[in-house]
Amino acid sequence: MDDNTAGRDFGVEVDEGAGGITTLRVRGDFDLAGAPVFQAAADGALAGGATGIVIDFAGITFIDSTGLGALVRVHTAANDTGRSLQLINVPHVAARTITIGGLSFLLETVPAEPTG
Repeated sequence: MDDNTAGRDFGVEVDEGAGGITTLRVRGDFDLAGAPVFQAAADGALAGGATGIVIDFAGITFIDSTGLGALVRVHTAANDTGRSLQLINVPHVAARTITIGGLSFLLETVPAEPTG
């Protein structure tokens, strides 16, 4: 699934990499409108036999409780089938929301590199 929208509109780019690891590059506002798009891409990766999923958050501008709920559902689906899930390039705004939402213990995250 590839959504080529611009700005704050949500989009997901799927990269089926070596070793069965699928990377989902998400961008824009991960909210009520974006969660179903993300869920469909993640479900497709799991159904396609991915051994692990990496979610690249470099393009995220915002995440709300709906986005967090989608992440929990994907984590549960991956965990229940013995697959890994990792969030990378997590910007401060998303990391803070994950922490405030009480999910930092559940979701493996790698922060974004500092800029400037």
